[in-house]
Amino acid sequence: MLVGNKIDKENREVDRNEGLKFARKHSMLFIEASAKTCDGVQCAF
Repeated sequence: MLVGNKIDKENREVDRNEGLKFARKHSMLFIEASAKTCDGVQCAF
């Protein structure tokens, strides 16, 4: 599983599409999360 973290930040190093593409290429699940806002955190675990 690949988790894109810090999705609450405006200037992201890796955007959602790039993360999805990488995860698919490597046969991984992909989820985005933010510890700051708690978005997606429960889904990752």
